[in-house]
Amino acid sequence: PAAEGTPESASLPTASAAEEEPEESVIARLGTARVLLVTGSGASLAKFRAAFPNWRIATDEDRVTSDAKALVRGVDAVVIDAINIAHSTYFKFRAAVESEGVPCVAAPRVRNLGQFARGTVEKLEAKVGPLAAPQELKEEEER
Repeated sequence: PAAEGTPESASLPTASAAEEEPEESVIARLGTARVLLVTGSGASLAKFRAAFPNWRIATDEDRVTSDAKALVRGVDAVVIDAINIAHSTYFKFRAAVESEGVPCVAAPRVRNLGQFARGTVEKLEAKVGPLAAPQELKEEEER
């Protein structure tokens, strides 16, 4: 309960900017970032590819067939979905991230794409600062 003479809402936590932003906008903003997502090859893989066509996506198979450092180079950040990949995949990409000096965050444990986008935006912005909105990028390209 709020203290006497204080409105009830004053004691409630405020929502973060990502929580107030419409889901489609959060997904679009996250999609503008140059990200490498390291994830499993399950059903969610198709959803990630559709929602974030500009992202690089690496799976457990890439641990064997690809150079992790090469995949990490040229991205602004790496998101590792540790719960859905093999331990060896995790350690290979973590070593590449540290070697290349690229910011890395853990993928949020959530059930849908909107929650994934919100959680990832919050984690990335805490590490690298605000992500540009798609309109800001368009204006920058036009200059």
